[in-house]
Amino acid sequence: ANLEKLDLCDNNFGNKASQDALFRALGCTASLSYLDLRDCELEDDGVKKVCHALVGSDSALEHLDLSGNAVERRGAKQIADYIRDSGGKLKVLCLDDNDLTSKGVVHIASAFHGSGDGHAIERLQLNFTACGDIGARALIEAFGPGGKSGAELTKICLDGNYFKEDVVGELGHAFNDVLVEMEENNSDGEEEDDNKLCYACKGDGHSCRTCDGDGELKAKSDCYTCSGDGYVLGDMNQRYDCCTCAGDGKLGVLKKSCHQCGDIGCENCRLR
Repeated sequence: ANLEKLDLCDNNFGNKASQDALFRALGCTASLSYLDLRDCELEDDGVKKVCHALVGSDSALEHLDLSGNAVERRGAKQIADYIRDSGGKLKVLCLDDNDLTSKGVVHIASAFHGSGDGHAIERLQLNFTACGDIGARALIEAFGPGGKSGAELTKICLDGNYFKEDVVGELGHAFNDVLVEMEENNSDGEEEDDNKLCYACKGDGHSCRTCDGDGELKAKSDCYTCSGDGYVLGDMNQRYDCCTCAGDGKLGVLKKSCHQCGDIGCENCRLR
């Protein structure tokens, strides 16, 4: 099909049959450059099908709007995977009014930051996504002065995300005029718990063996290096405190890092 623009906003794709039909239709749109699916009740499963269809069609999509679809962290990871696979063509991405949380925003930011293709992204909308301070700093790392993904960025929208005042200052310093004014930010909102994010991948989860791709450390999960014993065996069967969990046997807040692999896991970890 030679369809270049498709606007399906405010349609209900909340059931499996309609999502399957949308998947088949999008799979035949190799020329598509503009797709608007705002307020379509897709949720995570529907967004997964949309992303898979877009990758399969190999379309050169430049504008994607998935705002207001009850997308959460699982769906955000699917969007991040699509960003990695899209070849850097996307210019506008709108994800407003979805409960992505900081972990979901970290997935999105890391997809842009970690891609080797470079990106043409000009406008990124993440208003009212429960981005939080952790997500904000992930965006600064990806698109700020030290990032490699923000060369084309002209607008980033982050209103209604409960940033603390110091983070608002960091965002202003990093993005200057690129940051759209935040009129509904509540600096007294709930603080994100940084200790729940996996320390090895910073919550991204992509191909991370520490958290098995989840981006989050489960409470009291066994340490992968010592299997919960709290020690490893060196030469002559000498016992050493495990450097990954500092002898605790549980994965939690990082206590001592392996200088060789950053605690992702290596032979050095197992011999210390």
